[in-house]
Amino acid sequence: MDIVPRSVLGTNGIMPRGDLGGLNLSTVPKVFIECGNMRNATDASMMRSGTFQQSASAAIDAAIVQFLS
Repeated sequence: MDIVPRSVLGTNGIMPRGDLGGLNLSTVPKVFIECGNMRNATDASMMRSGTFQQSASAAIDAAIVQFLS
């Protein structure tokens, strides 16, 4: 699975937001990773798939390891 930054909003896959209490009220750094849009039927179907969940988690894991290396 390739990681492709979202280009619809934001820049280089990053879109600061002021409406997420879990992030805005945090006292430690946090990252919010979006793997799909639950309002999109195709995305919602993929998100329910164990295969997709494993693939997405493996891609996130690989990206974090690569970033930290």
